[in-house]
Amino acid sequence: MALSDAQEKITLNSISSIRRIEDDFTLRLESTLRKLERQLTSYFSANQVGGAVDVALARANLEQILLQSGYYETTGALLNEGYQAAIDESYNQYLKMYGESFQFGEVSLQQLDALKNLDLSQFNQLGQTTLTEVNRLLTDLQFGTITFDQAVKQLGEQVIDKLQRYSKTWITTGLSGIYREANSLLAEDNGITKFQYVGPLDDLTRKFCKKHLGQVKTKKEWDSIPGGNGQISPVSTYGGGYNCRHSFVGVVDG
Repeated sequence: MALSDAQEKITLNSISSIRRIEDDFTLRLESTLRKLERQLTSYFSANQVGGAVDVALARANLEQILLQSGYYETTGALLNEGYQAAIDESYNQYLKMYGESFQFGEVSLQQLDALKNLDLSQFNQLGQTTLTEVNRLLTDLQFGTITFDQAVKQLGEQVIDKLQRYSKTWITTGLSGIYREANSLLAEDNGITKFQYVGPLDDLTRKFCKKHLGQVKTKKEWDSIPGGNGQISPVSTYGGGYNCRHSFVGVVDG
């Protein structure tokens, strides 16, 4: 049995709510990274050619700048406030669809927490990779291999912009992933075993999503699709892959 038109509309509204959460954190991240770029530019200006290069000290200073920029604070807020908002959206969605207050089991809450910690490690790794790239630029600048202007240009165009792109991808992928996982776990904890693939159909929709929109399968069946989505698995958590805007919603038989 597929979702009714009213239930599908409720789901699409919930998906739109997740998009708004993503947009909010994306804007917060962009502001943070612009601040980080300004701080690093000032640090480069004060530490140009001359003297011995203390790599360990430079790394520690750069780590402090990354901390002061608010990068960890912003990503931490995403993984607490943002993810909780996505879980709450899933709960409210089922309440509106079925008129029942579904509850998570203890194991499911642990699984959601584990997923959050996995995504935290992704953001931390992005931060550490950025520090390595910035440290390399600083070393080249201090040895005179590149000019200050070249260092600043590479900092903005190659380092900060890349961090922004990758972080934005994980904001979208992580929030959608926690929402999909909450949908699955909340449904399973309350006796629902089948899930419909729901979401927008437009020019941005991937081939995988176009093919499976509206289909109803068990979680095991979704995860066993040959070739999956070709990007990131399991399908039941990540849908069509990075930046996917679609979700799985529990369907009651009968």
